[in-house]
Amino acid sequence: MIQKQDESGQFIDLYAIFVSLRKGWKTIAIAWVVSLLLGVLYLHITTYNYTATLLLVPTQGQNQNNIGSQLGSLSSLVGLDFLSSQNVSPFTLYPDVMKTRVVSDTFAARYPDLMHELFEDQWDSDRDVWRAPEGVMYKIVAWSKGVLGYPPRPWAPPNGGDVERVLSTRVRVDLDRKKPILTVTFSHRDPVFARRFLQALHESTDLVLRRQTLDRSTKYARYLEQELRKEQQAELRQVLTNTFSQQEVWIMMSSSDTPFAAQPVGGAVSSTRPTSPNPIIILLAMTMLGLLCGSTLAYRRFARSGVPS
Repeated sequence: MIQKQDESGQFIDLYAIFVSLRKGWKTIAIAWVVSLLLGVLYLHITTYNYTATLLLVPTQGQNQNNIGSQLGSLSSLVGLDFLSSQNVSPFTLYPDVMKTRVVSDTFAARYPDLMHELFEDQWDSDRDVWRAPEGVMYKIVAWSKGVLGYPPRPWAPPNGGDVERVLSTRVRVDLDRKKPILTVTFSHRDPVFARRFLQALHESTDLVLRRQTLDRSTKYARYLEQELRKEQQAELRQVLTNTFSQQEVWIMMSSSDTPFAAQPVGGAVSSTRPTSPNPIIILLAMTMLGLLCGSTLAYRRFARSGVPS
């Protein structure tokens, strides 16, 4: 009899386990077949998703050696501490800004047609109105939240907050550490919609960064213009003049219709084949689950009667 001591100090009869599994091979085979059939059934009824990808690079107008680093310590002489905030280019801010509420609100306001497709379970296309989602799953989720003590939340048409949750869970933004390239991905059952969604999301993010830069640079330019009228020292006037010129450049860049923070490389592209779920992984997982369940049932059935002969 082959025995092995487990962590608790008890002995495990490996021979009994082996014989139990051998005698219960039919149970194991049935469990494996049932599990595999369930996996195949799932692959037939599930929704396959396609992944769209959008590559972004910095626009040519962004100067990495910006005004803050160019002027260096001279800027501190006139109290221009805000220059340090411009050491970060709009492209660097892009990944974090993309998933903010302000971008979500902008997207919801500018693209109502995409909102209808993104939240199609709440859009009544026949009457062109939003409606509360229906179905057993929705009721189960609402009931579960009530049982767990979640505060009741009346239904409301999807807004920027709902878009923000989609961005945080379904949109991925990766910045290449070696090259200034952003890769934005999004998965959806409709590859055409996935591409349109990424393009609209990029335009919303670029618009937000454009507006913020325009507002900031306009206020800086006004301040510098006032300081130039009062300053008499030649060296400091030169600093103020250079800084004012740079702010005017930012104002012109953010006022243009061309891409401001990031430039798409071509357009969004989607995968030609579904990317999720992966049939091979699903079937392998169900195979392992079936074998595990079958082995457990076989051992519980035969090992308790003693070591078979």
